[in-house]
Amino acid sequence: MKLIEIALSGLLLANNIGGQEQSAVSSARRISDSSELSTKLAAIEQTVEEKRRSLNVPGLALVIVKDDRVILLKGFGLRDVAAKSPVTPETLFAIGSCTKTFTGLAAVISADEGKLSLDDSPKRFLPFQCERSGTMAAPATGRRSN
Repeated sequence: MKLIEIALSGLLLANNIGGQEQSAVSSARRISDSSELSTKLAAIEQTVEEKRRSLNVPGLALVIVKDDRVILLKGFGLRDVAAKSPVTPETLFAIGSCTKTFTGLAAVISADEGKLSLDDSPKRFLPFQCERSGTMAAPATGRRSN
C-alpha cells in the first residue's frame, strides 16, 4: 500500500508538469525552457524521496512520460536492503495484484475518452471466449454492481 501511495503521488505530480491550467490554450503549451522542466523534475524527485523515506519504503522506481517521451527515469532507495543494492531504472519489481488497479484505471480513462463503456462485456475486446461462471448472477462488465 505504501508503494501505491508513492506511485500515485508521483502520478499526481507528473500530471502537473505542464501547469495546472486546463484551458485549450494552456494544455497546448509546451515547456520549451529546459531549466523550467529540470526545476519541476527536481521538485518531483525531492517529493518522491521524502515520501519514500517518511513511509519507510526501501526502494522504488519512477518514470514520467510527457508527450510520448520519457522525461524522468530514476530509481530511489534500495532494492536489497541487506546487500545495500540500489534501485535502478532496470530493477524488476514483483507487483502482483497491482495490475488489476492499473487495468481498472486504464478502463476508466478509456471510458472517459469514449473508447469504451463500463457496461461493455469483456467479450467485445478479447480475442478469446470469456465464459461466465455459474456463480455469477449478472453479466461481467467493468461497472461495479452494488
